[in-house]
Amino acid sequence: MTVETVRSCLEALGARLELDARWQGADLDQLLDEEHSRLQAAWKQRLERWAWEVMAEASFNRYGDRGRVDLLAWHADLRILLVIEVKTLIADAQGLLGPLDVKVRVAPGVALERGWGRPRVVVPVLILRDSPSNRRRLSSLESLFSAFRLRGRAATSWLRTPVGDPSALVILSGLSPATVSRVKPVGRQRVRLAAANASVDSGTVLRQGATESLSARVSRA
Repeated sequence: MTVETVRSCLEALGARLELDARWQGADLDQLLDEEHSRLQAAWKQRLERWAWEVMAEASFNRYGDRGRVDLLAWHADLRILLVIEVKTLIADAQGLLGPLDVKVRVAPGVALERGWGRPRVVVPVLILRDSPSNRRRLSSLESLFSAFRLRGRAATSWLRTPVGDPSALVILSGLSPATVSRVKPVGRQRVRLAAANASVDSGTVLRQGATESLSARVSRA
């Protein structure tokens, strides 16, 4: 039976079909979580180099709203608070933007609890893995992400030198932590064999070859 047939049968019984994708023996969720963590760690390192104080996985529980912020960043001099959501895949735009709005709303209280002070402005930031699928999703759902006007290199430049108060930022990134070694992919390579008897003078080899060739001709004659 096809997947659609099985799904229809189960739906008629009030049940739901869930597919569990696996790759090389590992759960796909685990692979995505590892990539999420690497992207999160990379941006934490980067923001700290740019004078932001950064807290990863900052939890909150305020007035019934519970959750964690992937990265909460504070600029003490400018009193700017960043609420950063890191995603490897835009699967559900509403499921992404709704919780982010809640985090932006409760973030000032979290900053006060952490001893950072009262922020002058709170800026939501989306850091997405740079992939064709995420680019397509952003383009097709442009109206939902219209508040994220500062994007790409302009958004990165603002994080380095914050001037003005943008409404929201979105960055497509492929960064990895500095501690993760980069391994060059192995592809086809041209192999050059070392010359035999490299210690022998090349002129000597040529003379020996000519002598042997002449001797062979004389012998055949």
